[in-house]
Amino acid sequence: MNLLDSVQLSEATVELLGQIAWMTLWGALGVVFGLIASLIVRYWVERLAAPMGAGRAALLARVLAWSVLGVVVLTVATRLGAPVAGFLGWIAGAAGIAGVALGFASQTSAANVISGLFLLGERPFEEGDVIEVDGQEGMVLSVDLLSVKLRTFDNRYVRVPNETVMKASIINVSRFPVRRMEVLIRVQPGTDLERVRAVVQRVAAAVNTILQDPEPNVLFVSVVDGLVELKCVAWATQDAFFPAKATFSTKLVEALLQSDIPLLGSRTEVSVRPPNGAPVDAPEVAP
Repeated sequence: MNLLDSVQLSEATVELLGQIAWMTLWGALGVVFGLIASLIVRYWVERLAAPMGAGRAALLARVLAWSVLGVVVLTVATRLGAPVAGFLGWIAGAAGIAGVALGFASQTSAANVISGLFLLGERPFEEGDVIEVDGQEGMVLSVDLLSVKLRTFDNRYVRVPNETVMKASIINVSRFPVRRMEVLIRVQPGTDLERVRAVVQRVAAAVNTILQDPEPNVLFVSVVDGLVELKCVAWATQDAFFPAKATFSTKLVEALLQSDIPLLGSRTEVSVRPPNGAPVDAPEVAP
């Protein structure tokens, strides 16, 4: 190899290195631009979609942010001369391998993510709703991709996996603007139910947070241990429900006792008989 060939080889190497450096610089700038653009998109989407709920807004923001980043990276790659078909094929292959690995490594997490997407789409409850699910009752703090977070009424933090939520029956007790309160009582057979109803309506009228439409009422439930079980019901708005129920329950017990309507609990009668069937006198108990 003579000196001229060496000089030409060196010039080609320098040119190649310059092209590599130029492509690397533009690639890095493109990735930085994509990251900045995705962060801006995420910031504004979370705020514009806030009425949808924090969980749904965060999910939508993440999806759009990653989409913007992917479009920017793809655009930069094609501008730098990368073949689109080959680049997309590489991404699809990588995604397929990652999907198989994810499926084997974390099937539970994948099921929770899929269930979370269904929950975010179906919207059976929102952040701030009070729900009952899987034996837990509390206020919804957040609806995320993997789980639903609740705060119970005794101030405990409960995490329920999305897969469990999707399989369980969900009771949303705060979906509608008014809610019914119930107080179960037991009275003697033959008690005048109209007197009980009158007492319930009088007490409900005295509590200003209880609604008069629907009208407070008394419902027959069943006969338990020889006692008549009744359900005293009244209605209140969601924001006033718990104080109204506490006041209504306390005043109702007081008013029933003052009206000579005794409240009774369960009772069990036990009789002992010898083999011949004759009753046995109860033994005397010394004072």
